[in-house]
Amino acid sequence: MTQKDASNDSTHQEIPTLSMCVSEAGVDWPKLMVYLDHQAQAFPLISSLSRVSRLSPGITLIVTVIGLLILCAFGRSAAIICDAGGLLYPGYKTYKVIKHFEGNATIRRAATAELDGAIGIDGSMPQEQLIFWAKYWVVYSLAFILKYPLFAIFFWCPFYDIFRLCLTVALFHPKLKGAELVFNFFVFPLLIQYEKHIDAAIEFVETKIGDFVQSRNGKILSKVNGHVTTKLAEGEKYLKSAAMFAKHMEYDKDSDGSDSYELD
Repeated sequence: MTQKDASNDSTHQEIPTLSMCVSEAGVDWPKLMVYLDHQAQAFPLISSLSRVSRLSPGITLIVTVIGLLILCAFGRSAAIICDAGGLLYPGYKTYKVIKHFEGNATIRRAATAELDGAIGIDGSMPQEQLIFWAKYWVVYSLAFILKYPLFAIFFWCPFYDIFRLCLTVALFHPKLKGAELVFNFFVFPLLIQYEKHIDAAIEFVETKIGDFVQSRNGKILSKVNGHVTTKLAEGEKYLKSAAMFAKHMEYDKDSDGSDSYELD
C-alpha cells in the first residue's frame, strides 16, 4: 500500500458517521460539523456557495436547508414541486409503457430495444407497469380534486405542501406502490358500489349535451345560412350600384368632351 493510499484511508476513517455525532449523551458538534462538511462535498452548488460566502460547507448546507424549508413553508415552491413531481415523472413513465404497446412497427421495435425504460426497478413487466400507472392516474386524479378542500382545512399547516409531496412520492414509489394500495382497498370498492349510478349519470349528461349541441347546431346553421344569404344579396346590390355609378361617370365624361368640341 502506498503512502497516498494510506493517507486516503486515514482520512476516510476520520470522517464520523451520524450515529457517532448524535448519541444519548447529546450532540457532538465538532464531529457533526465534520460529518456535514463531508456530506456537503457531494453537492457542487453547496461547495460553490461555501467558497463565495467563505463559510464552511457544513454551515452552508445547514443554511441552505433552513432556507428551503422556510421557502416551502411560506411560499408556493413545494406546491409547484409536488404538482410537477406528481404529473411529469409518472407521465413520462406512462409514456415509456405506452410506447411499448402502441405505435407502428418501427416504434414497437424501438420500444422492445429500450425495454429497460419500461420495466420497473422492482422487476415488474410492462403489462404490470401499464396496469399500475393506470391505477396511479385514477388515484392521483381523485387526490388532485381533494387537495382543494384539504387545503381549506389545513391551510394553517406550514409544511402542508411538503407533506403532500411525500404522499405523492409514496403513490408512485416502486417499492411502496401506494397508488395500488389506495386503488385496491379504497377506490375500486367505492367505484364498484356506485358504478351503475355513475354510468347512468354520465349517460344522462352525455345525452343531454348531445341533444343540446344537435339542436343548437341546427339553429346556428340556419342563422349562418340566413346571414350569409343576406350578405351575398347586399354584396350583389352593391356591385350593381357600383357598376351603374361607373357607367354614369363615363357618360358624363363623354358628354363634357363633346360639349367642349362644339364650343371650339
